[in-house]
Amino acid sequence: MLKKLTFFVIALCFGFVSLSSGEVHAVTAADWQAGRIIDDALFTDPNSMSAAQIQAFLNSKVGTGGNGRVAGQCDTNGVGTSELGGGTREQYGSAHGNPTPFTCLKDYYEVPKTTPGAGMPASNYGGAAIPAGAESAAQLIWDAAQRYSISPKVLLVTIQKESVGPLTTDDWPFRSQYTYAMGAHCPDSGPGGSANCDPNYAGFSIQISESAALLRYYLDNMTQSWWPYAKPFATNSILWNVSGTGCGAGAVYVQSKATAALYTYTPYQPNQAALNNLYSTGDGCSAYGNRNFWRIYNDWFGSTQFPQPAGGSLLYQASTGIIYLADGLTRYQVPDWDMMINYGLNYYPVQTVPDATIQSLADGGLLTNLIYDNNGVYLVNNRARLPVSQAMCTAWGFSCYDGAKVKPLGATLQTQYLQQGGVLLPLMKANGVLYKLSAGLKQPIANSKTLTDLGLASTLALSSSATNSKQPLGGLLLTTPGVIQFSPDPHIYYFDGTNYVTVGDMEAYADWRLSQATYLSVPVSSFNQTSPSSSPLNSWVISEGKYYIVDQGRKLLIPASLTSLWPNPQFTGPPQMLFDGLPTENLSPLVKAGTAVYLLKSGQKHYVQTIEEYSGLQAIIGGVTGIRPERISSIPQGNDALVDGSLIIIQDGSGVIYVVNNNKLTHIPSPNIFDAYGYIWGAVRSYPTSITTDYPVDGLVLGNNLAPDGTHYVVSGSSLYQLTGPQAGDFGAIDSKFTPISHQAIKRNPLPLSRFLLNTDDGRVYYASGGALHYVSSMAAFLAYGGGRTSRSTVNTNTIQSFIVAQPI
Repeated sequence: MLKKLTFFVIALCFGFVSLSSGEVHAVTAADWQAGRIIDDALFTDPNSMSAAQIQAFLNSKVGTGGNGRVAGQCDTNGVGTSELGGGTREQYGSAHGNPTPFTCLKDYYEVPKTTPGAGMPASNYGGAAIPAGAESAAQLIWDAAQRYSISPKVLLVTIQKESVGPLTTDDWPFRSQYTYAMGAHCPDSGPGGSANCDPNYAGFSIQISESAALLRYYLDNMTQSWWPYAKPFATNSILWNVSGTGCGAGAVYVQSKATAALYTYTPYQPNQAALNNLYSTGDGCSAYGNRNFWRIYNDWFGSTQFPQPAGGSLLYQASTGIIYLADGLTRYQVPDWDMMINYGLNYYPVQTVPDATIQSLADGGLLTNLIYDNNGVYLVNNRARLPVSQAMCTAWGFSCYDGAKVKPLGATLQTQYLQQGGVLLPLMKANGVLYKLSAGLKQPIANSKTLTDLGLASTLALSSSATNSKQPLGGLLLTTPGVIQFSPDPHIYYFDGTNYVTVGDMEAYADWRLSQATYLSVPVSSFNQTSPSSSPLNSWVISEGKYYIVDQGRKLLIPASLTSLWPNPQFTGPPQMLFDGLPTENLSPLVKAGTAVYLLKSGQKHYVQTIEEYSGLQAIIGGVTGIRPERISSIPQGNDALVDGSLIIIQDGSGVIYVVNNNKLTHIPSPNIFDAYGYIWGAVRSYPTSITTDYPVDGLVLGNNLAPDGTHYVVSGSSLYQLTGPQAGDFGAIDSKFTPISHQAIKRNPLPLSRFLLNTDDGRVYYASGGALHYVSSMAAFLAYGGGRTSRSTVNTNTIQSFIVAQPI
């Protein structure tokens, strides 16, 4: 912001004002007070003129600059004689790069330049059509006054003292006179000069708005400790002329913020020579900017001094720097600027008086926001007094019965100066926030629904002054559950109607489906200064004796068999309303965490390596649960998860290959058996001996096998045959001769076993019938039983011994 202070010496520090011989001299040199150029109430009144009144004023002022000009008329075509020589005004303008028509300020329109940038904005100067979006000079002045709460009169006077011409009264202005009309961002340029002006601020509209903005910036910041320029209610050293001229400076006690703002905008005071010739020039050390502002304001609008408040006066004791409100024979010390504003005293000038005057008044102590008369106690708020009931004393935390806190101001101050306010209720609005007062605490009201639920209405709220809104913060009032952000605090919370719960991160936000909850940006409350009233929003929840994981918008019910998986579970009670709104799923032992799949069992997580194993486990378990990886990060890592049919070799040096069969390891005795069951050599994985912890060796050998559904599998060479349960009964299968096997351990589609079996060890042929195998003793028997029409299955003696062998046929 301090870049804004590079303007300070604005044009016309050296005085160039052309006035008609008929100008009324409203003030004399004796009237000048260096510390009281203008009072705050006049300087900061944005409603002192309407846009229409500004326009009428401009209409009346054009052509009043002397030299035979006609008031109210603009010499648009330059027919008059040029005061600067060179024939007519039209001839002079053409010779100096500004041909007619001329456009006077009263007729000037410009498209508002709202941000700095090189170049002049579009306008109707020179007879051009009024551009789209353009505003009149009067409107531009009024807009700036409203935006920055600066009086339009102040802006009009500033145009007159800063511009060449001056522009307000000039009836044949050049286009260049509009470029830096207010001298804003034109340091040390002299009277109307532009040599040092920032081209980004060229244009009448931005000059007006920047001038008002700068003045408002001074007013709002000059009481800060860091402010390096003219300070109000303090003695300042003010130069007589530009630093370095050898003219020196004089001490000035500044009696208003407006006066300090003028000394910041143009940091010089007029010397006696400048005052002795108010409408012309003085000597080499004379400066004219602030003199001209004071004189022009008085000439145009009357006195720059605002009267004292009815029934009292503001006194300044220079020896202590204290301001008092004097009421009759009693003085009350004004504690701070907020109290000045609360009583509306900030609009009035302070009078510097000697210590004797202060000491002659009875000491009434500090001025407070409470006063009383015979009818009771009143709260002073923005220059109004409101009756305070006993209940409101308690609600607002007022000391209504403490003589040091309640002041007996005089009747005139109370009734003629202060306005009578309405009924005081426990509802306050301060800095745009609604509060309910309770036991001296101000509790912010989160939203309109809460206000309605409390049976209140915003129209009942007291628009509180800064003095009356200093109660400590209470708890937020909110009747709508939802996600809360105490702006501008970046943290978010969930409010369930009773408790605030911290939402730790965006994962928790998503897991609890908070995107579907009402979002509320709420005022700061006492909650910001204390810890949340319940535990942070947790993914580990216990509710009605059951354990859950909240994950990705669901609550996953943890089976009893899995609750011991986590070494240090921190299960907490949830915000019940929020928890009840989540859909429930059962946590499967088979979980997908990111791109990895794990089997949860025996207190460990077991990585699933292959798609085949994943599919096998999914078929057994019946489903998989997607879950955030961090949910299982603390579970100890176990061996890989294997399924029946997985092939492994144990790193014990034996070289034995096993197949997982019924969750145990069954020895595969030969390559023929390996091939017969459809195994692939590339699928064999090597594991340390620790794998047997989860999958012990069963001591069996893979060969002829029996499945749980009664299907018998017979191996012959590299071929695999099968007998269903009914067939096995016809063959006379001896179950004890078959090794148990799961269907998942079989990877090949087996062949059907023929009723005729050829034992390749001895060449004998057997026929299966009636619950046994029968040796076929002759070709005639073979043919008689259909041997010529049926193929034979080749087996070995070991397979023959797996069946009952009965009498030959």
